[in-house]
Amino acid sequence: MEKVTGIILAGGKSSRMGRDKSFAEIGGRKFIEHVIAALEPVVSDIIIVANGPGYDGLGYKVYADLLKDRGPAGGIHTGLSFSEAEKNVIVSCDTPFVSSQLLAFLLGRSGGHEITLPVHGGAPEPLCGVYRRSCLEKLEALIRQGNLRMQELVRAFDLEEVNVEKETFYNGRLLANLNSPEEIMKYGGMNDDR
Repeated sequence: MEKVTGIILAGGKSSRMGRDKSFAEIGGRKFIEHVIAALEPVVSDIIIVANGPGYDGLGYKVYADLLKDRGPAGGIHTGLSFSEAEKNVIVSCDTPFVSSQLLAFLLGRSGGHEITLPVHGGAPEPLCGVYRRSCLEKLEALIRQGNLRMQELVRAFDLEEVNVEKETFYNGRLLANLNSPEEIMKYGGMNDDR
């Protein structure tokens, strides 16, 4: 099996949540535990990019952002910097409904593309996708130039956009990004059908 690293982005400020999103719970498990469960079957290693405490007990390597205050772009840069694999599955910690099926599907479609992202609702989801480590140098240059908006930044690469809405594993919450207690309440309980 090809070596693939899973990178969990857990470095956000969580201002709307009022606490670290990674440790918010839905369906009786922490968000980050849901993401780990989705990644484990499809990757050979997992690393966590986080700027706060509390991640050491999860059993994976944890790295703080190398480029401070650069948002998700900085987290992706850090994850790729510490990855030993060319292909990396990057997932934000606030997407607890992401599935192994989706991640395996994206890996299967990644081919030689620099970045492969799922498309739903007419737009790519840049915080759940396959990123090649070879993007690192260009990514760092773009970040240092102040290009931090992920929807724009990913377009500077060989980007494969894959519509996932018609796939059998797709459901309306698969890529839901939960940023507040209200959003957790909206999505309520969870069937663990990974």
